[in-house]
Amino acid sequence: MGLIMKKLSCLLVLATLVSSTAWAACKPPDSPRKVPEGATAPREEMLAGKKVIDQFTTRMGAYLECIKDEYEKQVAKYPKADAVLKKQFDDSYMSKNHAAMDEQQKWVDKFNLELAAFKARPK
Repeated sequence: MGLIMKKLSCLLVLATLVSSTAWAACKPPDSPRKVPEGATAPREEMLAGKKVIDQFTTRMGAYLECIKDEYEKQVAKYPKADAVLKKQFDDSYMSKNHAAMDEQQKWVDKFNLELAAFKARPK
């Protein structure tokens, strides 16, 4: 039993080292600082806010592609990885993917809420 635990520990250390360097090139984009307040912002400010959100979404898409590519390279590099190591690769990728998608959705939702407030203002 002790030998199995040592092997498992070594695999986990290796996986940690591999996963931390593999995704080092993929950096998530900076989040927008804020979105305009739809209840009071002029049209030009809302258009500028939309542009910021669109740019953020584009950069986030590039980041998502980057982590996917890095994940696929990592899996291809270790084709004989055991189930524990494969699960760690999968978990790391999915964690980063979900966090990025959640962050993107949060900002899109914030902007859409303010856009609805902007459109609801009396003309």
